[in-house]
Amino acid sequence: MLALSIRKLLNLLANFFKLYFPEKKYLYKIEEINECLNQVVISCRGKGVTLVSTIEDIGYDQYLITSLPPHQACWIGYYLGKNWCKNKNQQKINPSSPQYPSHQNSNYRVICQDRIGNIIYQNSHNGLIYKMDPIELAKSKTIILFNSSQAFYIGFLASLKNSKDIKKKININKPILKLVK
Repeated sequence: MLALSIRKLLNLLANFFKLYFPEKKYLYKIEEINECLNQVVISCRGKGVTLVSTIEDIGYDQYLITSLPPHQACWIGYYLGKNWCKNKNQQKINPSSPQYPSHQNSNYRVICQDRIGNIIYQNSHNGLIYKMDPIELAKSKTIILFNSSQAFYIGFLASLKNSKDIKKKININKPILKLVK
């Protein structure tokens, strides 16, 4: 009886550490994102090596994205989407676009996006289907249960939805000039 309760306690602690400290199994981690200079500083675990590169270069490197923890890959996707929206207006389009995300080795997988912009995703173990706004999904703890490439994709979709919401707010608040005789 005592051994069973100790085993349950150890399993609970192991699940807690996996949920709140997922970075241990990933090769890279983000040290700094400087949006003004468009730079990202990434360090390699255990090697003492740091990489300084642009957000676009890291966003288009599939190996680096899959080697980051999911929540950090989501940040890169968000900032890449933000820069993409800015550059879209200036007609600067990078010919190599990021790959569609794979769903191997993840608890959740993205199925589709509905017309409103919500992401529909599925639990890989029990098949339950969920629907959530990409911005809320990027902010939630659920993001670490996706793999890194899908988290990157969710961050990218969150930035696109955020930019659309900002444009709607600007259009709603335009002053209306009426001619009165």
